[in-house]
Amino acid sequence: MKTLVPPPPLASPHSVRGDEKPHKKQGLLESFDAAFIGRTYRSMLVFGLITTMLAAFGLRSWNGTGSFVGGLLLAALMLRVQESSVRGALRPGADASDLAAKLLVVLLMPLKFLAVGAILWFVNSRGWLHMEAFAVGFFACQLVIIARVAGWLLARRGAK
Repeated sequence: MKTLVPPPPLASPHSVRGDEKPHKKQGLLESFDAAFIGRTYRSMLVFGLITTMLAAFGLRSWNGTGSFVGGLLLAALMLRVQESSVRGALRPGADASDLAAKLLVVLLMPLKFLAVGAILWFVNSRGWLHMEAFAVGFFACQLVIIARVAGWLLARRGAK
């Protein structure tokens, strides 16, 4: 009589111990969360270079192109300042004693915006700023941020 012995059970390719489920979705979410802001800055740089060349050909003036670039740079700088301020105040391990640091962030944010407004008023009153090109440059940078966040949200929804 011939005895057939089944082959030994193999471990699942998705787990180490055989009792875990695959975490492909969790890995996808972590890849979008880690360094998201860094990729946003890189996207701003690439999009800014392309749109600056288009603005230079379209506006055909140094004042207009410089104002467009100024709008791009101001939007990126404001995002960077806000990000670093919030990260500094809300770092892991912060406790109630860091309330003063959090309060400082809350008070400094409006003051930063007032300082930027005063500088823009001064530059515009001297005639150094082409306001329409500046506004379009600032808005172009905001479009990059909106597109990156929308893409991140769509990818999270697709990973669920």
